[in-house]
Amino acid sequence: MKMLGRILSGAALLMTALCALPAAGMADEVRETEQTVRFSTEELNQLVASIALYPDALVAQILMAATYPLEVVEAERWLGRNPQLSGQALDAALQEQPWDPSVKALCHFPGILASMSDKLDQTRTLGDAFLEQEQEVMATIQALRRTALQQGNLKSGSEQTVTVEPTYIRIEAARPGVVYVPVYDPAVVYGAWWYPAYPPYVWYYPSGVYGNLVIGFGPPVFLGVGYLSWVWFDWGAPRIRIDGSRTIRFHRPPPVPRETGPVWHHDPRHRKGVAYRTWQTGERFGARPPGIRPPLRELRAPQYRPPQASPAPERLEKRPPAAAPALPQRPPTVRDSPFRGVGEGGFERRAAERGGSSSRGIEAPRRNRVPGNTAVKAPVPAPPRAGQVQQPAPGVSTGAGRSQRPASPRQEGGGRR
Repeated sequence: MKMLGRILSGAALLMTALCALPAAGMADEVRETEQTVRFSTEELNQLVASIALYPDALVAQILMAATYPLEVVEAERWLGRNPQLSGQALDAALQEQPWDPSVKALCHFPGILASMSDKLDQTRTLGDAFLEQEQEVMATIQALRRTALQQGNLKSGSEQTVTVEPTYIRIEAARPGVVYVPVYDPAVVYGAWWYPAYPPYVWYYPSGVYGNLVIGFGPPVFLGVGYLSWVWFDWGAPRIRIDGSRTIRFHRPPPVPRETGPVWHHDPRHRKGVAYRTWQTGERFGARPPGIRPPLRELRAPQYRPPQASPAPERLEKRPPAAAPALPQRPPTVRDSPFRGVGEGGFERRAAERGGSSSRGIEAPRRNRVPGNTAVKAPVPAPPRAGQVQQPAPGVSTGAGRSQRPASPRQEGGGRR
């Protein structure tokens, strides 16, 4: 028994080791997959290099709206069908649209909105990066601003105000309610680009640019005082903070706001069915991209259990088979047939009576019959007298199938005269 127990214990350890090998391999594969789907530092710099020097409120609106690519396309097409709208008329018309406030706010920047709609893959990638790695995206923006500042290309002016803090750099409009969109070449404003394999994306290059050779500005956009005050960066957190009560000029907030505080949260209802890039992001917001299966979180090896003696079978009493339930008896069905009544005394008696009456009915005709001949002989007529023609009996054949006719006077005379 001791030897058997040692053998069973060894077999259990061997099975546990064999089952743990695939689990460890799968866990390593899951970790490699998570690292593969994350955006690298090179990709993040490529995505935000062209918008990192925009005013803070405009950058925040672009990042939020990029998470709703389908609404960006809808807003750009709607704006193209209504080019006459501007100012307060545009704000009043935007209140009736079901889009996210960040998308509505970009309708006052038609060039940026058109660029995001035309380069939809680029827009969607930027939104996915912000959803998956929000803090890293904001850290990349600050690193690019610090580089432009060191190059001497980021300065305050009549268009914008640059505020340098120990841990971050803030860019705001110089005049309340008036926004100038900066235009620059990332390969110049940041110095020699350090990731040649990942050149910066080009988002928006408006016409009528003015300024120095490094940073220029597009035409001013007049929004009114307090228009951009509904959103701002909290660089210390880092998070995007919003104030929904300040969007009433162009947005009609729902009766029950989704946000529980002044921090922006992605609303998957405005995603409108667009798949998320990774299954982790999809699970966060109640959806999952097609064709991606989540990794197994925990795999356990099967536990060995020693065999147990089966209980002795109990004796079963032999019982007589149960009788089949009696079926209700139906009276036999009597049908009319030629043989009905056979075997009954009344049937033979009635048959004998019918036979007797039949024999008496045919007795009289039999008396006129000659034995051995079934035909009935006709009565023999008396011999004719002299000069009298004998007439055959009616219905008696003369032998040739014709009745015998009396001889004509010519026949009696023996021929012609």
